[in-house]
Amino acid sequence: MSNANTNWHVYQLVRKPGSLVWKVDGVTTCTQTKAVPTTPMFMIINTALGGRGGGTIKSSTLPQTMLVDYVRLTQ
Repeated sequence: MSNANTNWHVYQLVRKPGSLVWKVDGVTTCTQTKAVPTTPMFMIINTALGGRGGGTIKSSTLPQTMLVDYVRLTQ
């Protein structure tokens, strides 16, 4: 997504028995049907950087910011 840092977007995680579906602006970007959790989950919204798959963080990319207009949880 080329304009992730300049425009507002709607991010979704749809959890159903046997699947997790991620969407951006209503378009499915990823579907998981293996190892789907059956226990309660919780949401984290952050600007986590680095980690095992993230690689080295360049100081030129800091500081990071994230604007969240709203969060909605439905069941």
